[in-house]
Amino acid sequence: MVTNWYNETMKELKNDETIQKSYRIELDDHEGYLSLTDDRLIFIRVKGFLNKTYQKTMDLPYTDIKKIEYKNTNTITLSVNDKKRYSFSTFRIPVFLVKKCIEYYRNQMEYLSGNQLVAPIRKDIQV
Repeated sequence: MVTNWYNETMKELKNDETIQKSYRIELDDHEGYLSLTDDRLIFIRVKGFLNKTYQKTMDLPYTDIKKIEYKNTNTITLSVNDKKRYSFSTFRIPVFLVKKCIEYYRNQMEYLSGNQLVAPIRKDIQV
């Protein structure tokens, strides 16, 4: 069986959890794949050139994300608390798409957990 980032991500999923979106990004200067699931963000780091290895280096529930900010034109920063932050840089897609998707799924989680009165359905954002 061939191991790749997708298979590694699938191993991490809970029974009823599915991958909604995936992006090739850099997380804190490490290349890999960010998967947005129903409940959380999972980053699988890719190391090597010919003999690639895959390692989960981030597992972040949407409910733990306190703030999402633009750092520059191709980088966003997620703040978890006062000390913990993650910086994402995109390659071939605009960073605002990743930001909007993270915000969308985070808002969905807030709605489902009862922390928000109205579902965040917006027709002007395509996910």
